Amino acid sequence: MTATLTETGAPAEGHRGNGEPRPTETAPGEQGLADAEQNASTALGRYQFVLFGYWCGVWVHLKRIDGARRADPWTALVRHVREQQAQATGKPR
Repeated sequence: MTATLTETGAPAEGHRGNGEPRPTETAPGEQGLADAEQNASTALGRYQFVLFGYWCGVWVHLKRIDGARRADPWTALVRHVREQQAQATGKPR
């Protein structure tokens, strides 16, 4: 494969320099958020808590980039844990 270069030797617009075209960049959209949510749920189901936190962070980041208002998919989980903590300690939260 031959690279497409400009006169300065830099890769031409739309090419990486190795002859392959650059992937088109798109907004994260619904699919990116759905993928992050699915990956977070899978990680939690496998007791991979650090990975769960990572994918939750990805979801929040994609949501901020997208700009649309969405409900947090883990609200019910957080409420459940807070209720259990309140029962265990006897202190309402």
